[in-house]
Amino acid sequence: MKRTNLGNILLLAAALAGGGAGPAAAAAAPLTLDDALSLAASQNAELLQTRLHAESAGVDTYASYANILPRLDLSSSFGRSYYGPQELVTTAPVLGADPATGAPSLSFEQQAVQIEGKGISNFSLGLRLVQPIFDGLRGPRLIERSKLAEQAAQRQVDEAVLTISFDVTRRFYEVVKADRSAAVLAETVQRSEDLLARSEALFEAGRLAKSDVIAARVNLGNDRMGLETQRARAVQTRAELAGALGLRPEAVRELAPPADVDRDEAALQEPPTAEALLEKARASRPTFARAQALLEQAQLDEKIASAEWWPTVTGLLSYDRAGPNFAGNEGVWGNPARQFVATAQLSVQYNLFNGRQTIAHQQQASIARRSVQVQAE
Repeated sequence: MKRTNLGNILLLAAALAGGGAGPAAAAAAPLTLDDALSLAASQNAELLQTRLHAESAGVDTYASYANILPRLDLSSSFGRSYYGPQELVTTAPVLGADPATGAPSLSFEQQAVQIEGKGISNFSLGLRLVQPIFDGLRGPRLIERSKLAEQAAQRQVDEAVLTISFDVTRRFYEVVKADRSAAVLAETVQRSEDLLARSEALFEAGRLAKSDVIAARVNLGNDRMGLETQRARAVQTRAELAGALGLRPEAVRELAPPADVDRDEAALQEPPTAEALLEKARASRPTFARAQALLEQAQLDEKIASAEWWPTVTGLLSYDRAGPNFAGNEGVWGNPARQFVATAQLSVQYNLFNGRQTIAHQQQASIARRSVQVQAE
């Protein structure tokens, strides 16, 4: 064929980068193979879903850096508390004198104190910085894992481009083949009609037997049934092409057959051997690169699971202010050198036993890695 599969792939990839051509790009012109590939790049639902999955994987890579970057939180609260009127019983010391000796004495007595209702304002302001220091290398490995997942997703997009390019090209040629077969059968029907007309004329002239006329009518009927069957096949192939393009069947207009359809078979080049094609697929097929990325990702999952055996070390810096006044020298939003509590803390946490979940996580990661390895092979 004049247009190679690689050419179709590059065309579809270029259409992906440029957004593809819209359904109304060439309103009345016949649909070419290039137009079909461009439409598939912008309309095919499977390809669009694959591209969105790759974009999501890129966002996951961006978000994975949160495992090693610090977290900074600013908090503030504004409120007022009201204490209703109440009675409190207090015990207070009372200094007296001994009636007999006149010596001073100390005693205690309970007193009921009435407290009026009162409202108190509450304001707070806090700044907290948390920095992961060590987590068994879990954070860096999660970042590397996200990058591998993004690579696998991108290779899946490349594989979808290859698959859809092949599928669209194949279905395009099937529609061309079906239309041309229908045209040939239509000519056959026309010749059968002419033959029947001549047979009937010869029969009327007494120069042909009745059986020959009947045979001509049977041949015409068979040719007409073959034509209708082929026309139904042409409609079906057109609907299949429309599905690959992401369009309705009625949106697929007349096709413009590629130039290589009418080439002489003798002018076509000899195709490569099966061994050469297989070697080329192993070197450049995106499926193989995706399988390798998924295998490396599964191997990282095992290392990430083993990080649970290590302690986690976290650094904390905090600055908090609280009080009943909003502003002023002693207010929460006042002099930052007063009315505050500053904390610097190094936290170490080591899990001694968690119900054997760490061992279970390692075993699950090992099973998942072996499963991915089988798929890759």
